[in-house]
Amino acid sequence: MNTRRAWTVGIFSYVGLFGASLQLRGALLPSFGETFGVGESQLGLLASLGSVGFLATVLTVGVLASRLSIKPVLVGGLVGIASVHLLIASAPTYLVLLAGFLLAGVFQGCLNGLDRPVLSHLYPSNRGRVYNRQEMVWAIGATLGPLLAVAALALTGWRAAYVVLALAFLPIAVVLWRLEVPSLDGERALSRADVSGLVRTPAVGTMGGLIFLLSLVESGLFTWLPYYLAGELPQSVASLSLTVFLAAYVPGRYTFSVAATKVDNLTLVAVSAAVSTALLAVFIAVGGYASLGVVFLVGFVVSGMFPTLLAWATNTVPEFSGPINALAFGASGTGFMVFPVTMGIFAERYGMTPAMSLLVLAMGGFTLLAFVRLLGQRRRRAAA
Repeated sequence: MNTRRAWTVGIFSYVGLFGASLQLRGALLPSFGETFGVGESQLGLLASLGSVGFLATVLTVGVLASRLSIKPVLVGGLVGIASVHLLIASAPTYLVLLAGFLLAGVFQGCLNGLDRPVLSHLYPSNRGRVYNRQEMVWAIGATLGPLLAVAALALTGWRAAYVVLALAFLPIAVVLWRLEVPSLDGERALSRADVSGLVRTPAVGTMGGLIFLLSLVESGLFTWLPYYLAGELPQSVASLSLTVFLAAYVPGRYTFSVAATKVDNLTLVAVSAAVSTALLAVFIAVGGYASLGVVFLVGFVVSGMFPTLLAWATNTVPEFSGPINALAFGASGTGFMVFPVTMGIFAERYGMTPAMSLLVLAMGGFTLLAFVRLLGQRRRRAAA
């Protein structure tokens, strides 16, 4: 196996485990509530604190990508996140559990701050395809996360699931430590003068706004979908709803990876957003077992938006792939930080159905912004 392929396999592997970890958390929210005796507003803090830790490091590492030593950061992040999963598994109180998810976000930020810059320089002519394939692997892990939750609950309890994940990260650290370090020679160091110009770049600024709105939808579904459906479906079925949703990410992201090489990326995202808005409205309306079919369709259409937007923006200024990646994750992490807890507070006051309806508004705003930007892009091309 050549070095490029080995690094790709290593990065894809830990990203898949991140997917499993994130969706495991959503599937186990009812179990956390029972174990520690907390309600919806406190449970929403798990995702929010994880996002705080993530933002603190992904922005720093992404901006400094050209100056960092890649191997120690990635290997240290893998060892750190394995240790934190063991902390979560042994948490005696809810405060310790919150600290565990905060630290998990910190170490994930170290890893995600560098993985796409590395892939960007390994595959400079196929970013859209590779980013979507990477996210497809994330989706495979995310699909397995709720299954791991169900198995752990059936056998020993939720803590065992985090022990399994902790042990899975360590072999990847060993493999990456033994590899030759990939080159980021094309990456430019970001100066203060570059920051304002980069953010004002139309594609980069629009990407940030769109990914923030998308993160509201994804964080809401990742965190509250099983909890919402548990009100009208058996708990085991509700827990597996995340598996249904994320199973659609696998064929969805594969489809986006092919389409991104043939269709204008922004057009692809805008049309997908319009379809997603309609599907989310149907999801809120139908309820019951029929909602599982709609959930699958929503997952398929939403799945490729993040990697396609990131590739679209990176293609405009590839020498700043690290900072663009940091901006994308910063926008996404902000949404994951504020929206799950906002939905929890909203649900306690008005009920879960009105809280889930906020997802339709968020995706509607995404669709509007995408089409406004698409219209501006076409006007500039016509003028040119």
